[in-house]
Amino acid sequence: MIIPVPTWFFNLIFLPGRIVHAFITQLLVNRYELDIYTLNYLEIDPKISNVIHQEPNAYREKYSIVLIPFFTNIFLSIFSYYYSFIFDNQAGLSLLFIYLGITFSYAAFPTSGIAKKLWKNTIVQIKEGEFIAYFLVLFVGFINEIKFLSFFSASLIFALILYVISNFIFKPESF
Repeated sequence: MIIPVPTWFFNLIFLPGRIVHAFITQLLVNRYELDIYTLNYLEIDPKISNVIHQEPNAYREKYSIVLIPFFTNIFLSIFSYYYSFIFDNQAGLSLLFIYLGITFSYAAFPTSGIAKKLWKNTIVQIKEGEFIAYFLVLFVGFINEIKFLSFFSASLIFALILYVISNFIFKPESF
């Protein structure tokens, strides 16, 4: 019998990644001089964003506030996995970096509500003929699908797939 694990439990375990994601989002919101209504680095409810802020007017700001934290967390995840391979002879450090890599990649994705809004905005931008929207539709679609599949813990599966890919790249002799 499989016992379902609530998403808030994963968000609690993977809190370091959520904190980094919220911090990067906060930096971007401040850079665009938008009002922050709520800032809670320790929010574990999967339906509530860590940073609730004023809606940006420019679509590039909307994209960057979602995609820059996403790619930053992915980069930090790969970086952490890389260091786990460097310290593979020291089990404690290696496990710490694997844990951090999983937390960063798990928390890379925005909330479902933000993903849906961004998808709708992307479709509108494509209809208006914005060139960048054609490029970004791939990333936004990927994020939206992962959030749609969240009941399968797709974010966690993504984190583990990223670890396997990193293992293949940084330590090919292990395959």
